[in-house]
Amino acid sequence: MRTGSRAEITQAAAEELGVSAEKVTLILADTGQTPNDGSTAGSGTTPRTVPAIRQAAAAARGLLISAAAAKFGVDSGKFRLPMAGG
Repeated sequence: MRTGSRAEITQAAAEELGVSAEKVTLILADTGQTPNDGSTAGSGTTPRTVPAIRQAAAAARGLLISAAAAKFGVDSGKFRLPMAGG
């Protein structure tokens, strides 16, 4: 099992999206593909970054559920993504 900030960020996104961590591709420090995500300075990365990743992944999950519900004509409140690993 991987450890460190990259693993924590990947796992946070996976948990919010309801997928396994292997399905998440994390891109850091590539300003051609991502906004300036700041430095990864030791113990400060997790408390600064993980909440933002969770919020973004939860928003993406909501958009995915809404799009799927609209496509299949189902109430989005009844449409659920599986939990990670399930």
